[in-house]
Amino acid sequence: MSQSPSHQPATVAAIDLGGTKIAAALVAVEGETPTLLSTHHTPTPRGADTIIDAILNLVATLRADASALATAPPTAVGIGSAGVIDPTTGDVVDATESIPGWKGTPLGRRVAEGTGLPTFVDNDVHAHALGEMWLGAGEGLTDFAVVAVGTGVGITLVLDGRIRPGRHRLAGNGAAIEPISAGPAVAAAYNHRAGTDLTLHQIAAHLDTDHLAREVIAASAHHLGTCLGHLVNAVDPEAIVLGGGVPGIGAAWREPMEAALRATSHPALRGIEVLDAQLGTEAALFGAAKLALNGTHS
Repeated sequence: MSQSPSHQPATVAAIDLGGTKIAAALVAVEGETPTLLSTHHTPTPRGADTIIDAILNLVATLRADASALATAPPTAVGIGSAGVIDPTTGDVVDATESIPGWKGTPLGRRVAEGTGLPTFVDNDVHAHALGEMWLGAGEGLTDFAVVAVGTGVGITLVLDGRIRPGRHRLAGNGAAIEPISAGPAVAAAYNHRAGTDLTLHQIAAHLDTDHLAREVIAASAHHLGTCLGHLVNAVDPEAIVLGGGVPGIGAAWREPMEAALRATSHPALRGIEVLDAQLGTEAALFGAAKLALNGTHS
């Protein structure tokens, strides 16, 4: 699908599918200026069939929004999905247990059949990076890594201004980091030692008075920073762009993470910029919209 001329705004459906929730947006783009006309969220259900149904329902809702807003209906669907995605087929070729049974799902084909619209699929962190490249912290950079730390840990490498997923779409794969540094893993480590059943948000709320919370969060951040230091040594990027919910913990997480990153990096690379993602939860939606607008994959 070629992009519409700048005087004819293009409208697409953008989907951000993660382990916790599915977000959807009706996005209109005139030239290079996107507008979120409407957004919707739903918890990510369990089971591939119910996830597909949820996506189809969201696209139907976006079509209804377009009608109510008297704007053009979406002409394509872009999806940023958790898992390792084959961009040619839109299949989920691998996935962690954050979405049980997701591996092997022909996501692109099933959404295209269910909506009757061209559908373009890529990994959700790749979509996040596309959004930040287009409109956010990555604008103007040519070599950087996007690191999303939330329910899982996802890393996308951008080199020479293009996303570089690697031969098997696994470049920067963060699965080995998740058992220590992802949000649920941090909460589980704390709860195991404290004998509690708290969420990470609840744990972080007591950092000023809870020594164990500070210790567990610092340990997870140190592990991630050490891994990122090795990544910096291997790739030599201009910057690292941090996204996801875990960095929102603040200095108790950010300081030990950066200290470990710089201690592990080559001395010549220790001045690397660590930037906050600018688009927040909308980054992957804008990236998914970009997939649909370009009619191609990252």
